Amino acid sequence: MLQYKLQNFRTGDETMTDNRPIGVFDSGIGGLSTLKTMATILPNESFIFLGDSKNAPYGDKEKDQILQFSRNNVEFLLNKGVKAIVIACNTATSAAKTELMAEYNVPIIGIEPALKPAVEAGNQDILVLGTALTMKLTKFQAQYHRFEDQTQIDLKPLPGLVDIIETGVVSGPAIKDFLADNLSEFNANQIDGVVLGCTHYPFVRNSIQEFFPNANFYDGFLGVTKMLKHKLNEGNLNTDNQEKGQISFYSTEDTPEEIDRYQKLFNQYQVSDADLPTTGTLE
Repeated sequence: MLQYKLQNFRTGDETMTDNRPIGVFDSGIGGLSTLKTMATILPNESFIFLGDSKNAPYGDKEKDQILQFSRNNVEFLLNKGVKAIVIACNTATSAAKTELMAEYNVPIIGIEPALKPAVEAGNQDILVLGTALTMKLTKFQAQYHRFEDQTQIDLKPLPGLVDIIETGVVSGPAIKDFLADNLSEFNANQIDGVVLGCTHYPFVRNSIQEFFPNANFYDGFLGVTKMLKHKLNEGNLNTDNQEKGQISFYSTEDTPEEIDRYQKLFNQYQVSDADLPTTGTLE
């Protein structure tokens, strides 16, 4: 097992700010939705995004494979000089976050299916959409069993949806046909909360909303941004940059076309009002 630990780069005089970028990784393009939300809420911070499109999707891989992919992603980002790392992939958080936190001396934050806020909001019939691996691993199962007696919770893996989104298709007949085949079994009038438990799924949020027009939607982006901000405050890692931060994109496919695709999808993604702080602050 990898035992290497990266020490913080600071030596000598300690400062109360840190202008290094924040690293973000996902199995592919899904984490761009998380990144766009964080960059919107924390506009002065700089970010480096790594999409592991070469190994996407993670949801059909074994836990040990995902852990090794995640280690590779962390090593790449640390070599870019990041000050914190966000796992913008629910599956990778479930499969690898605990081990990564033990192996690396850098703040590591991971997104998780937003079941807790969906339950606390008082929804009576919650549908959780995600990968089969996320739902079967211990981290999510603990969440599920914590709340299963409080409300009706339906779990629905959507194998194949990530593959479609990874091709850049986020609307149109292919998406609608896939969703119709997988979601028609649920009563649209009964479901009042939908948890998007994979960071790819918000790219097709509008299409999913057509099946559940009266439901509240939860994706976890605001929660992971709050946790990131907490870690930055705790470690005196906030930037003092007064200009808009820089965002860099990398992919394990490592082609100009892939990077261009990331940039376009990032620009196209619309952050939901529900993912923005209602008070204008994360505190």
